[in-house]
Amino acid sequence: MIMLKKLSKNFAIGLFSSFIYGLTEICFRGFTHWTMLLLAFIVGLILSYINNEFLEFDDYYEYQVLFGTIISTIFEYIFGMIFNQDFSIWDYRGSWGTIHALGDQVNLVFIGAWALICFFGLPMLDFLQWKLDLAPEPYYTFIITGKKRYYIFKRKGE
Repeated sequence: MIMLKKLSKNFAIGLFSSFIYGLTEICFRGFTHWTMLLLAFIVGLILSYINNEFLEFDDYYEYQVLFGTIISTIFEYIFGMIFNQDFSIWDYRGSWGTIHALGDQVNLVFIGAWALICFFGLPMLDFLQWKLDLAPEPYYTFIITGKKRYYIFKRKGE
């Protein structure tokens, strides 16, 4: 029963990630593709797991975003090589910043987009995990503030 409850909560995290990414892509591009929703589902689960098991809230937030960007880019490449060989899902060929050595599946501009999605998405995932009792209440430490903690969500009793 406990395993099923944890599995359903993690499934909710994956669905939330898919929803947020799909909505973002529809707003900026006008459409999305089911493979990108699957990609967001998987990346959301991986980032949530890594943030809970390997990274601490005391780790600089900028490092969390960088790590999330790297993971997202790696999975974009993998999905591109599997699902986008005909460039029907996305097509970076001829665009500035395309990394040709990676089969034209990765672009520097869109690595920046992944960074923005991680910057705003990680706190949303942390909040959801906290509300689902999968993680403690999140707070963040930023490089530019000299390790001063900023709580995103008000703590009980404060």
